[in-house]
Amino acid sequence: MPLTDSPPTAPPAIEQSAIEKPGIEQSGAADFDLGQVARKDGAIEWHMVRRDCLAAKPGEIVVCAPDPAQDRLLPLRGDYAVEAGLPRAETGIGPGTTLGVEAQSAALANGMTATRVMVGIKLKF
Repeated sequence: MPLTDSPPTAPPAIEQSAIEKPGIEQSGAADFDLGQVARKDGAIEWHMVRRDCLAAKPGEIVVCAPDPAQDRLLPLRGDYAVEAGLPRAETGIGPGTTLGVEAQSAALANGMTATRVMVGIKLKF
């Protein structure tokens, strides 16, 4: 049989870990079944535990992590209103006539951005 068709062999580290050693118990995926943690009435007991990463009781899994709410910004108190966008830069200069300023940007063919300012006069008729 050519070398490419030979059956795969396990790496040496896996082969050695598969050897049973006296006094060491092998564990598998079935050992981590949370269904086995449930009490006799079928309910799982959930409660908040104060963060103490040093102490763990037998059979507990302790996960230590920084408090995600430590740097979180809280909502502002009271009523506050946010206006959508900036007000229009426009003013009346006479009856039925307004003067306005507008900023625009557009992409050019060479990949650069052109920024421009347009001044306009509007006449109502």
